[in-house]
Amino acid sequence: MVPIPNPTVGRIVVSLLYVLPRLLVHGVLMLLDQPTLRAAQRAAYLADREAARAASTEAAAGLTGQLLIAERKARLGTDVARAWWAWQRPEQTTRALLDAYRASPGEVRDRSAIRRMVTELAEQHPRTIGVRELHAAVTRTI
Repeated sequence: MVPIPNPTVGRIVVSLLYVLPRLLVHGVLMLLDQPTLRAAQRAAYLADREAARAASTEAAAGLTGQLLIAERKARLGTDVARAWWAWQRPEQTTRALLDAYRASPGEVRDRSAIRRMVTELAEQHPRTIGVRELHAAVTRTI
């Protein structure tokens, strides 16, 4: 996180008041993400088993590796986007979410907190480059 240049006393007080709630929310988000991560890991194992039935062991290992890499890239992108959003940087937030969506659309589209962030981006910063594309992709029904 980047320090605020020349913060006022009021800004410092507000920042201190936000620390505990922010930590609590972060902890709850981490707890809620655990079942999702376990489901993704289970899906990877199932994909591995199916690939082993369809092809050789090498092909199964390659497929599982590709799935995990895409999910991890997307997860990193959503985490980075959350940080940029907390720092009120809509351009960087949009870029990080678009990168995450390109790596694994489900990681962006299926998380309610990320969908809310995209909706807020579209409402508050509609002229930011990429926001319309991101909003359309995330809210698209399949």
